[in-house]
Amino acid sequence: MSLDVVGVEKHFPTRDGTLAALGPIDVTVADGEFLCLVGPSGCGKTTLLYLMAALEFPTRGQILANGHPVTAPDPSRVLIFQDAALFPWMTVQDNIEFGLRMKGFPAAIGRL
Repeated sequence: MSLDVVGVEKHFPTRDGTLAALGPIDVTVADGEFLCLVGPSGCGKTTLLYLMAALEFPTRGQILANGHPVTAPDPSRVLIFQDAALFPWMTVQDNIEFGLRMKGFPAAIGRL
């Protein structure tokens, strides 16, 4: 899959006005290419990843996956969070099955 970030900016509202968190930025990641984001805290790395995964949306510009606008999260673009996102009161199996249940898969399919 190719991913194109075209003229993307992300601004967040604050009490004092607007915070420009990212951009404008242009990035192209070709099919099979590996991207590594490096920079100091607060420079926009996580914001860009959230935008690429469609967990947030750009204030300006667009993100394209294989030439099509990214408008929603998709299994072809995955963001793995730095901190664990498990439900501590559930078993490992229950945590694994949770996503399947939320997608409406029958219980028999989810049983390992």
